[in-house]
Parts: sequence; C-alpha cells; structure tokens
Amino acid sequence: MRLCSVEGCEKKHEARSYCKKHWQRWRTHGHPLGCINNCDGIGCKTKDCKGKYYASGFCRLCYYRQDHFKGLQRLYIKTDKYKEYHNRYKQSQSGKLKIIARNKARMRKREICEMDSCAKLGEKHHDDYSKPLDIRFLCRDHHEEHHVMEDYK
Repeated sequence: MRLCSVEGCEKKHEARSYCKKHWQRWRTHGHPLGCINNCDGIGCKTKDCKGKYYASGFCRLCYYRQDHFKGLQRLYIKTDKYKEYHNRYKQSQSGKLKIIARNKARMRKREICEMDSCAKLGEKHHDDYSKPLDIRFLCRDHHEEHHVMEDYK
C-alpha cells in the first residue's frame, strides 16, 4: 500500500502520490499544503478589516461582499445612467488625447545648445511645465549646471 508523499501524513495514496485531503488542496490551491504562500500571517487586504485570510487576499466576509458588488456592477452597466456617464468620459478622454497630439505636432526637433560657444546637441529643458511648448535646448553639461544653479537659489 502506497502512502501520501506529504511529510507526516500516513494516509493511503489517492492520486498523484497524495492522499484525498492533500490531493484536493493541490487541485484547489496548487500546493498540497494549501495556500501556504498567501495566508501565513496575512489578513484581509480590505482597509480596516482584521479578518483571517480566505481567498484572493480577502477574509470570507469581504470576499463575498466583493462578489456581490461585481453582480451589482454588472446590473449598473446595463442602465442608461451608466451609458451617459461612459459617453461623457470617452469624450473627455478623446479631448485630452487631441490636446496631447496637437502639442506633439508642434514640438520642436532637437537643436544645438543655446549657450554661447557650445556646439553640442541639446536636451529639452522646461522652465515651466505648465507651458509644454516653451522649451530651451541645453547640452547635458549646461543642463546639469542650470539645475545646480536653481538648487542654490
């Protein structure tokens, strides 16, 4: 008679050299000892919940609440209110993308350093990030020097 291959278990082997209990744990969690890497000393990942780990990082109560919420979310997606919100969101996102594309089209190509007597290729430098098209070109040395001088101000 073959025994379970898990250390300390003396039960009869059922499948894959595990007893019935360890075989079921292996099928469920991918390990014959259960969820050893997820639940040792780790509780529920929900904020302000101190429940014991159950599944997917949640305690039993939070896990089922989350599952219930997914069902409610599916119902909400079918409503007209969601469709209105979704259309407004899509329009705002496409507007942002248009602005980004417009700015990229107007961006200047890389130029030579603006400092006197310097012929190196410059890096883009923004004096004010709220104005994305106001760019100065400084070589790496002058760029670093500029930031060092800003830090001392």
